[in-house]
Amino acid sequence: MSLQIQMYNVSLSSVTPEVLQAVYGYEPRLAPIEVRRAMFDPESDALLAEPHRIFSGTIDKIEAPHPTEGAGLLTVTAASASRMLTRTLTTKKSDETQRRINASDRGRDYAAVSGNVPVIWGTTSQRGNAPGTRPTVQDRIAELRAAT
Repeated sequence: MSLQIQMYNVSLSSVTPEVLQAVYGYEPRLAPIEVRRAMFDPESDALLAEPHRIFSGTIDKIEAPHPTEGAGLLTVTAASASRMLTRTLTTKKSDETQRRINASDRGRDYAAVSGNVPVIWGTTSQRGNAPGTRPTVQDRIAELRAAT
């Protein structure tokens, strides 16, 4: 097995509108995909051996006609599993690393706390503040006194 990223194309003709609707209703990009080869007896159509895998990877893109156009050619382009080795490490996604690249870039300023801070939408918080407002210093002091 090589570490080079291999691209694999699969074309399906006369795809039904239901299959096209499933493709358009679900984002298949980066979904896992396997291509297997099976050998059949030409006379009896019986499977001769267990199908063996010839490709494993993820879907890169799908080209399909719009569901209103009816049946058509569906083309799937897949990338080999080696592509996952090219993903950026999480250490390269920190604010500190981003600032080394560009000191004025604050795009990852809150990356370290993302998902850890509760966000309240459309209701009041436990502190009684309306959404989008911050508690006053007096509210915070009263809250700290009540906690001790």
